[in-house]
Amino acid sequence: MKEKGLSKKKIVLFIVLGILGFVIIFAAGLPLYGNYLASKEFPQKEQVMLPPQPNGQKMLIVYQPSSNSNITEEVANKIAQGALEKGTEVKLMRPGNDANIDLKDFDIIVFGTPWYFQPSKKLIDFMQKPGDYTSKKVVLYITCGGQDDPEMFEIMVKHLEGANIVGRELFHVEKEKHEAIFKNASDLGKKIGER
Repeated sequence: MKEKGLSKKKIVLFIVLGILGFVIIFAAGLPLYGNYLASKEFPQKEQVMLPPQPNGQKMLIVYQPSSNSNITEEVANKIAQGALEKGTEVKLMRPGNDANIDLKDFDIIVFGTPWYFQPSKKLIDFMQKPGDYTSKKVVLYITCGGQDDPEMFEIMVKHLEGANIVGRELFHVEKEKHEAIFKNASDLGKKIGER
């Protein structure tokens, strides 16, 4: 006599297929969600910081804020504070508010972005802005909370043809404590802000 209903093997098979289907849908949706986050609009914010004892250098920090934390913005502020301590004037801004920016006015340019499978589209648009990056010190930083992608910086570099890239910093919020991230960001600002 046959049993009515589903056998244990069939039930296990349905559960495994259901979990597998969920994983596939989740994995396929992550890059789409990353595209959404990377293109999200943020209010424009611009700030000029003057050092007490100027050393004659000017730094531009262009960063795309994160949609779910303020870590990318905080890193930008800590880099700025470190550079100010070394006498470098700093202009902080978000991409998209750059109509009147002339790259010739700056000695150092820092680009920062959270990592959502790609850098921010607005940041990439700014990087492609006409200007000569060969005579500037260029620094790239990325904040991320997930898995590292070995191509993260290369994706940014390809938009900065001929740039004199003097630093690449990854601030991993799941592997480092925020205090350590902010100290490293301040130290980076001091290092690149030094004459």
